[in-house]
Amino acid sequence: MNDVVGLRPLAVSDAREMVDVLSNPRLYVFTGGEPPDEAELRRRYAVQTRGCSTDGSQRWLNLIVALEPGGQAIGYVQATIPQSSGPTEIAWVIGELWQGRGTRVPLRNFWRTNFDAWAS
Repeated sequence: MNDVVGLRPLAVSDAREMVDVLSNPRLYVFTGGEPPDEAELRRRYAVQTRGCSTDGSQRWLNLIVALEPGGQAIGYVQATIPQSSGPTEIAWVIGELWQGRGTRVPLRNFWRTNFDAWAS
């Protein structure tokens, strides 16, 4: 099944829905850590939604991956964009329930199409 996905800017209010998306311990086998609770996500999202590091050396782009239509969150994408030099780092997590459903390719194409607009 090829899901149709969209991206929307991360908001602190996404924490409640993302707790379920990020709840499976298998998501952390290779990266370490454990599933966050809602309070931890609210703290994390409050920092991430600022959009930049405290010293201004990095711009942060944090987006929720959502199924369309309806907007159900299934994961996130984030980019760290250096303001002076160096590579942009991009990471993403898709909740286990939505993995293996053809989401990756549409997301990659959507990201490529819209990255320049979001990063400017």
